[in-house]
Amino acid sequence: MPPGNVDVVRRMTDAFLAGDADAALALMHADVEFEAPARPDARVWRGRDGVSRAIAEWIATWDDYSFDVHDYLEAPDGRVLVTWTERGRGRGSGIPIEHHGGYAVTVRDGAIVHMALYNELSEARAAVGL
Repeated sequence: MPPGNVDVVRRMTDAFLAGDADAALALMHADVEFEAPARPDARVWRGRDGVSRAIAEWIATWDDYSFDVHDYLEAPDGRVLVTWTERGRGRGSGIPIEHHGGYAVTVRDGAIVHMALYNELSEARAAVGL
């Protein structure tokens, strides 16, 4: 039996948090799309290399960065909402941040095909219909 959507997303997230980007990226479709509408540059990155660049660029802007996952929720349409808290200090400014958000993940045939990052949990929940 193929893994469920939540299992795929959990394995991907766990791999990234453990520092194993290769294992995380292997769970993504070659043409995966990652969008971050709340980020200052509000870009869409395409492909595994794009996802890798997006994450590296974001983490590089912070000192003492941490990302903690709270929950994985499957929406009625099969998308997975991951709720999280991130903390850090701006590398240039030294300003501390802590906020809660979520990312919505679409899985097809056992591979992640789309991810959308939301800095507001309410927006993330609304995006997946929860």
